[in-house]
Formats: sequence, C-alpha cells, structure tokens
Amino acid sequence: MLTLAPCTASAHDAKTVDVNGWCLVTTPDFTVISQMSVSDTAEWTGRLNQFIHAMKDRLPVDPRLLGPYTLVIFKSDSDYWASVPVLKSGDPLANVAAFSRAGDWGEMAATCDLGTSQQTQRMVLGTAVSWLLSADHRHRPLALQTGLSEVYGAYVVDNGSEIFGQPVYGWTSRLQRAEANSLNNAETLLNLEDLLAVKDYNPLADVHGVPMFFMESWAFAHFLLFSKETSKERGMDKLLDAFSHHASPRDALKEAFGGRADHINSSFRAYVQGGDFYEVLLPVEQAPPIQPPTPADPALVASILGRLEAHANQLDVARSYAEQAIRLAPNDARPRETMALVDFRAHRDAEAAADCREAIRLGSLDATTWLEASLEVGRSGPTAPGPGARVQLTERQAREAANASERAIVLFRGIESAYARVAALVPRVDKVTEDDGKFLTLGQMLFPNDGWIEIGRAQWAHRVNDDALALKILGDVLARPAAFTPKEVDRARELQNPWSPSHV
Repeated sequence: MLTLAPCTASAHDAKTVDVNGWCLVTTPDFTVISQMSVSDTAEWTGRLNQFIHAMKDRLPVDPRLLGPYTLVIFKSDSDYWASVPVLKSGDPLANVAAFSRAGDWGEMAATCDLGTSQQTQRMVLGTAVSWLLSADHRHRPLALQTGLSEVYGAYVVDNGSEIFGQPVYGWTSRLQRAEANSLNNAETLLNLEDLLAVKDYNPLADVHGVPMFFMESWAFAHFLLFSKETSKERGMDKLLDAFSHHASPRDALKEAFGGRADHINSSFRAYVQGGDFYEVLLPVEQAPPIQPPTPADPALVASILGRLEAHANQLDVARSYAEQAIRLAPNDARPRETMALVDFRAHRDAEAAADCREAIRLGSLDATTWLEASLEVGRSGPTAPGPGARVQLTERQAREAANASERAIVLFRGIESAYARVAALVPRVDKVTEDDGKFLTLGQMLFPNDGWIEIGRAQWAHRVNDDALALKILGDVLARPAAFTPKEVDRARELQNPWSPSHV
C-alpha cells in the first residue's frame, strides 16, 4: 500500500543508515523506532495508539493471533529513500511517502513524514488495519482487504470525536464520473463479481486502472459498512463469512444477500452516484497511556532495519545491518534472528541453519526463526538439493523439524505455514504424538480453508489407527471442494479410497 508525497528520487542508492540516536517506544500492541525528535515520535506513537485502541472495537481480534507490528520513522529523505521499494529497473518508486511490508511474521510500516499529510497517515493506519485483520483468518478477496484498509485508514479525530468512514479527498467525484463512464476501461467501475475476483494488481493494470481499483474497493467496503441498506445487516461480515464457503464471487454474493444479490451492482452504483457516503462519529474513548520514547539500543535498530530490507529482498544491505547488530550485541538472539532471515531468503541453507541454531541457543522467542529452523532441517547437508527441491528427511529429522514448527506455533498461534509444515511432516515421523494431533486440530480451527492442514490431520488420525476420524475429515474436505484447491481435493480423494472399509 502506497501513498503520495511531494518528494521524488532518481537512481536507488541502497545503503545503511546510522543506527545511533534513534528513539524507541514499546507498547503491548506495537513498537516504534524513530530518528525523529522525542516530541515528534511521541506524536506519531500517540496517534497510532489511539487508532489501534479504537479499531479493536470494530475489528475484535485475539492478540495471540497477531504477529508483531513495527513502525519505522526516518527523519530525512536521504535515509528514507535508501529503504523504499524498488522497481525492476533498480530505481525506487517515485513519490512514495510511506510503505509497508507484511508476512507471516507480522507487519512493518515506514515513513519519513511528520504525519501532517492525511495521505501519509491514511497509509500508515491502513497498514495497522491489515495487521489487525491478519488475526481474522476468513478468506478475504483482494478488493475487500484493500477496501477495509482504505476505509478505516481514513480515521480522524476532530473536536473530541473520532470519525469512521470519512471519504478520501477527491475520490467521491472521481467515482461518480467512473460510474457514468462506459468508454475507458481504466476509468469505469468493474462489475462487482469482477472486482471481487481480482487476485493480483499486475494483470489488473493492463485492463483497469490500479488507482481506480483502490477507489472502487474503498467505495464497496464503505457501502457494506456504512450504507443504510447493508450496514445494519452486517453486510461486510456476511460476505466475508460467505467467502469462507465459496470461492466464486457469484456464489458468495448469493449466500450473503440472497435474492438481493441480483441487484447488488445497481444498489452499489446508486450509492456511488448519490454521493451520500455516510460517516460514523463517536466520542473519543482515550487509549491507555503509553510510556514516552527512550533511547533505542543500536543493535535493536540494526536488527529491525535488517528485517525491513530483507523483506524487500535488499539482501546485501540487510546483511550489513545484521552483521552490525551481531557485532554490537553478540549474545542477543535478535541479531541472529535477522541474519537467519537474510540467509534464509538468500537460499544460503547451511548458513541459515547455523544462524537458526545460534539464535535458538541464545534463547530466541521469534516464531519465524523456529519455523525457518524447521525448514532448514536436512537441507544444509553435503548432498542437499538446491533451493525449492524436496528434501527426503529421515524419520529422526522429520521429528526434529516437526518439533521446531510446533515450537513456532507455541510462540505465535497465527503462523499458518507452521501448521502446514507439521501437516506435511506427520506422515514422515517415526511416531506421531498426541500433541501433533492437538496442533493440527488447532490449525484446522484457525484456518478452516487450508486443505493441507486438514489432510495432515487425517493422516495423523490414520497413523493413530482412527480411520473413522480420518475418513470423516477427508469427507468434510470433499463435501466442500470450492473451499479448497484442486490439488488438495485430489489428494483427499486419493487417500480416501485405500482407507475406506470397502477398499479391497
């Protein structure tokens, strides 16, 4: 997610920045590291703290399912531009005031803006929405994810009231023009089924303007959340629930709105053309106070900046930060966690495995590091295949890898890939355990549309001689094939036949 700012850049000069002199704020919900003054850092932190507090009532989440959220605030354009996303040409994206990077591990946002720009604030708050939504494991089409982030990211506090649903400046009039436009594909509204079917921005850009996709996603989310027609009946929740059962936008709309689904396009277009984008004003409920900024440990700053660059695949810069952090704090697990991430993303298997072992020896409490350790088991040996190849683990290695993944889950329950890893290892360990089954059952509860977790759970049941349960699990997968991938459905059918009592 990107927003505009009145600054430009040319060739990308990837470099590290000074890790001394930064401020740190830690709260129960998020971390801020900042090069700005103490007062400016406190201002940004207070704004973010108030927003997250307000959103917890609108997006109830289980904090155990949230990874870390970190806001990085640079003080100068030169330092900031060294870290912004880059194009294939190697140049940075121009005119970007803030950006974010997300994954199983959590969310990081970065800016160099004081926060006076509503666009910059909307972007940063939108990343916090995406982070909060990561604890809701219902399937969200890209349009609904984008729309929720844009609608709630426009949150403002004014005269003692917090305002939800405030239109983004200039978007209402442009949407109204698009609703009436039938000539230019980049400047017209998509049919809602087509909007909800979008999975990637890149092919979208060839037939429909990406900026228009953001605006239309915002408008449709606004329609579901705030219009008189759908807000009282929880239109957004109904549609998200429906997408948990159906891959098809047509079927999901039908389940959510019944007979009214046939007219949902005309209702939405009427909402856009009417221009009455309703807002909700509520008295501000002050967030719990937070501690003032303190001087940040340079090793921690280097570790965080290393992660920021690693997730942008700026691996040389990320490695430089990680090496600097290790020199500054050789007995701290966090620098080793960053180095493990860098080597893991660079496919340096032996180095990544060693980094993970050292981080774990130093007491790592980072779920991603434990998952990386699981993935590196057996992959760094002298005969290990290249990146991406399937490693034939011994039974002992499979048990070691499963234990590491289960430790990752203990540290962070919301890490879906760790459950899938356990599911993949269950058929390969020498002996399954009761805990394996408990972890997979928890994974199925949290990620009901992950067919590989379900299949792993069925294989666990088969290995503990409970074929009745195994067949029931596989039957549940086959009973709703639209919720899973074709490969998952085929695998469930492949296992079902030999386990069936009628199989000869």
